[in-house]
Amino acid sequence: MLAKIQNWGNSQGIRIPKSILSLVDFDENEEVEILALDGKIVIEHSKRHKTLKERLKNYDGDTNVLNGIPALQPDARYYNAIHSSTRRHHLFGF
Repeated sequence: MLAKIQNWGNSQGIRIPKSILSLVDFDENEEVEILALDGKIVIEHSKRHKTLKERLKNYDGDTNVLNGIPALQPDARYYNAIHSSTRRHHLFGF
């Protein structure tokens, strides 16, 4: 795809199509790092920590799911082993 570098205030700019941004998981208005590396311009995700507001942007209200990742559920076998009086005696000597 060809693009044209154009004046944008006192700088120059290039428009990046939304379809290309979505392929590399960039969001509109996202802060990015711009580097010149080996004669190429490289645009990377910013390494800045996200604010709580940014982290909760995709929260859907479900207490067991955040950003599509299920919350960890306790493993019943582990729970039973730790809370069994026989196992507790074996592990801790009482």
